[in-house]
Amino acid sequence: MIPYSHHLAFFLTMSRWVSFVGILMLLLICPRPASSQWQMHSLEHDGMARYYGVFLPQDFQPNMPMVVSVHGYSETFEWYRDYTVMHEHADTAGFVLVYPLGHGRAWNSGGVDTRTIYDVDDVGFISEIIDTVHANYNVDLQRVYCCGFSNGGEMTYRLACELGQRFAAVASVAGCLSDIADNAPWYPLRPMPVLHFHGTHDTFEYYDGNRPGFDLWSVARTLDFWVQRNNCPAAPETVWVPDIDTTDNSTVQKITYGNCSDSTQIIHYKIIDGGHTWPGSTFSYGAEGNKNNDISANVVMWDFFKEYSNPLGNMTFGKWVDVDPSYASPQVDSLYITGEIRNPVGHPVTVRAFIEGIETSYLDSLELFDDGQHGDVAPGDNLFGGEIAVSGLEEDFYKVVLMTYDGTLGKSYVLRKWATFTTAGPLVIDTASRGALPDTVFWCDAPLFWLNLRNLGSVRAARNVYMKLESDHSCVFPPASAAPFGDIQPKETGLDTPFKVWFHPTCTETLNARMVARIMSEGTNTGVTHSRLSLSQIRLVWMSRAESPTLTTCGKTTPTPSTPARRLSLLFLTPGIFHSESTTYWEKKWPRLLMVNNQLVPSKPHGTPQGCPAASTSTA
Repeated sequence: MIPYSHHLAFFLTMSRWVSFVGILMLLLICPRPASSQWQMHSLEHDGMARYYGVFLPQDFQPNMPMVVSVHGYSETFEWYRDYTVMHEHADTAGFVLVYPLGHGRAWNSGGVDTRTIYDVDDVGFISEIIDTVHANYNVDLQRVYCCGFSNGGEMTYRLACELGQRFAAVASVAGCLSDIADNAPWYPLRPMPVLHFHGTHDTFEYYDGNRPGFDLWSVARTLDFWVQRNNCPAAPETVWVPDIDTTDNSTVQKITYGNCSDSTQIIHYKIIDGGHTWPGSTFSYGAEGNKNNDISANVVMWDFFKEYSNPLGNMTFGKWVDVDPSYASPQVDSLYITGEIRNPVGHPVTVRAFIEGIETSYLDSLELFDDGQHGDVAPGDNLFGGEIAVSGLEEDFYKVVLMTYDGTLGKSYVLRKWATFTTAGPLVIDTASRGALPDTVFWCDAPLFWLNLRNLGSVRAARNVYMKLESDHSCVFPPASAAPFGDIQPKETGLDTPFKVWFHPTCTETLNARMVARIMSEGTNTGVTHSRLSLSQIRLVWMSRAESPTLTTCGKTTPTPSTPARRLSLLFLTPGIFHSESTTYWEKKWPRLLMVNNQLVPSKPHGTPQGCPAASTSTA
């Protein structure tokens, strides 16, 4: 007979397992706790790793509204989050909050601005975020809103114009429209509810516009743009907001354009004597000026946002378009055009590509199909394709614009990011010579190639010519070098242009590396993509074979949202003799290297390091 104590032990053990399994099942069924959460995410868009943060409010549940909040220039989303504290209001009001991170901490808002990287597709990036967050958290696509501060406010307006079918309402704090709104021009797909905050003493984005070096509009011109697009009455209603905080050196006027199309409003909070600030923010920074505390931008925004929903939230629209090949040589008879669309609920759709000559009068269109028979991979995958004959086209650059028509909503959408191809040129490497270097070189940044390009075309000048040399050889670092050539007229040759190549400091071998030339004109590949140049018989010697260099590391951990354990190290090689087969350099230097997570980044030799404790020493 089994003792009773053994029965009891067995029963207690099984009880614990049952409790554990029960808790595990609850966690699987309900994976998100009732408390609020802050989560970091990344995605790849347009060949780049991009980052964003998501805040889930307490008592999160599916079908919640979402606000995309866009930081200002040079800000991180952590700083912006702590400055605006919008997540605290999201927690109590019950909406999902997203903080995207701009490439280089800036946004391609479309204006003339030396801070902006113009070839970054931030519109597509934020659209991709909406799709990803919806897939992960099932947010309500008809209640997605956008707001931003400064450069982020400018970006918010670009999103409202180019991606208006995705937002129910928008708000900008201290950020205005720019000349691109007229030059593009921008015509939002639907009347857009707009909320705008701006201080009259803003020293970054002037209330009256005209900041030198920028093409930003005044607040009055920005508001007038939206008043006209929304068909609002010309005369607004103006009221004073109670001066609750008499010590903030500012007061507020609320200016409302009501009775606009589709029951929308344009509301402007004019902060008299206010600076470049987020009203009601938690702390002040440097030169922001007077911060108003009579209103909270977070509270006012959400009270405004929640009154609107977006009837176009499930609209079909184009995501990208491409042309292959991008250079139509005389031997090419046809090109393939492909484009991807977003169609979340399967609306009937018509997709067309419009082809337009840049300098000629050529204009044509082509219907694209998703049937697996037009270069579109497979039927029903939202990838559309078609073939166009190009024989006989005049020498020109052509742009290809994708347009979708949603048969359910009766709305057309024109994708702003078009593709290009050219029948001009081609551009070819006319001459190539190696710079004056010894047979043996120290890791350096001396010009190695002098290259010249020739435009073989007979009609069209090649403008904004740009060439990149690439190599997959491990000793060439970084693997690409680029230079501009300017404009090259038909049948003419451009100026000799130097290309600089760096060598990886760990290489001590005879280098035989192939370089691939990629030549672009006006952003379009001109067809010469595999011109091969050779780095040959160059002896790379790091130090004398008789010596073994010592590596001293002075490093510190500098975490980022994507790499919390990132370590930056400054490495100093002990002075030594640089030696070659034919020449001995009796020069002692302190070559300095920068490492990020043990990956070398090139830097020029510097003097003897001062005050650098030897964190670690090893033999290289």
